[in-house]
Amino acid sequence: MNLIITGATRGLGLSHAMYFSKKGFNIALVDISEDACKVYKEVDDLNHLIEMLSKNNSKIKFYKCDLTNFSLTEKIFENIFNDFTKISAGVFTAGGDIAGNDKKAAGGKAKINNFEIAETDHDIIFNRNYKTTLNSIKALVPHLKKNNFGKIVTTSSVSANYGVVNETAYSISKAAVVQLTRSVASEMRDYGINVNCISPAATLTGRFLATLKNRSKEDQEKIKNSGNSILKKPAKPEYISSVVDFLISDKSKYISGQVIRIDGGQFTFPT
Repeated sequence: MNLIITGATRGLGLSHAMYFSKKGFNIALVDISEDACKVYKEVDDLNHLIEMLSKNNSKIKFYKCDLTNFSLTEKIFENIFNDFTKISAGVFTAGGDIAGNDKKAAGGKAKINNFEIAETDHDIIFNRNYKTTLNSIKALVPHLKKNNFGKIVTTSSVSANYGVVNETAYSISKAAVVQLTRSVASEMRDYGINVNCISPAATLTGRFLATLKNRSKEDQEKIKNSGNSILKKPAKPEYISSVVDFLISDKSKYISGQVIRIDGGQFTFPT
């Protein structure tokens, strides 16, 4: 299978890339910078990452793109279609709660991160999550329509499902991703395109571990004292990738428009 992953060189996107390359998938890696993979020291550099992902005879190619810009996104996706001929699925992971305009999307949360967040920071975070997803869908769907087949998996968060203190812009943007997913799923039924969303809780990605020291003492204590139950610990990245695997496989051919919350049962109310 030929697959596009956005936000592919760090965090959950990197986990997906490693998971699917081991299965022999050909992957177009899309990220904002060649150096994004080094921000949280998850890999040495982009060349090392591509070499590592190519070990299972997978075709791996990197594409630099600011996905908040649709014209750039459309152009890069056309390059991907030319290089890979046919794309069967898009896994859209680009996003995060980082404010500021760092070219590698490095940095931290907004200084004021509640509803009084600065307009500039709010828009950056919203665009980083919602607009990157919208633009990726808009660029991929015409290609999938030609084949009357395809899989799209978007990425939300449990933060979209409840009122999170000091995560206003992030929570709103991830809630917007949920509703976008549902709307697009309804529109794509006639074309045989499945569109679903994953909604993970805290996950032990390189970024999560690197920024743990900046989290509240309460959050740090929760993680340290989570006990022996797997369901009470933060998720391992492969737990999330395995759900994505199901959603882009034939096993999920009759599932579309759904939000799959992956949180160890932390929240049991409807999404």
